[in-house]
Amino acid sequence: MLDELQKKKLEHLFHVLDANENGRLEQADFTAVAHRLADQRGWARDAPERAALETGYLRLWSAILSDADRNHDGMVSMLEWLQWHELMLSRESVFNHVIMDMARWLFEACDADGDGRISGDDYQRLFRAHALAEDASADCFARLDSNGDGFLSKAEVFAGIREFYFSTDPRAPGNCLFGALE
Repeated sequence: MLDELQKKKLEHLFHVLDANENGRLEQADFTAVAHRLADQRGWARDAPERAALETGYLRLWSAILSDADRNHDGMVSMLEWLQWHELMLSRESVFNHVIMDMARWLFEACDADGDGRISGDDYQRLFRAHALAEDASADCFARLDSNGDGFLSKAEVFAGIREFYFSTDPRAPGNCLFGALE
């Protein structure tokens, strides 16, 4: 059973992913975010990096759709989203396979220069691509940067993801991974 904080965080993440704000997740949401992120990096429409980024976002969408779309309508409603997470979070092995695999890919997609860490600029681009308040990205970044080196390592991001999904502390740094909770 999801607790109230988990439900609030997952509802927030649903809205972050719902790029066209129509109240359901669909392929167009993930394509739109991939295009925004590619545009911010200045990649041409036919650039191989752009195609790889879009393919990654579509793989992410396919993974969500195949597991969460209970009524098989090609979209994921808020109820389906919450039910999927409830099932996934009740099994550590499923969480590790689904969410942490997605997290590894997303980390690489955000790491614009491929140096194995996410800079403040990388993180701000991600906020911009998801239409999140850019002014909040610096605060969230600082909270996640547990060693204060000005970069997010995989370990820091993965710890933030675990906090986002499992922490019952409303002040946990990972809660702002996808922007400030409303």
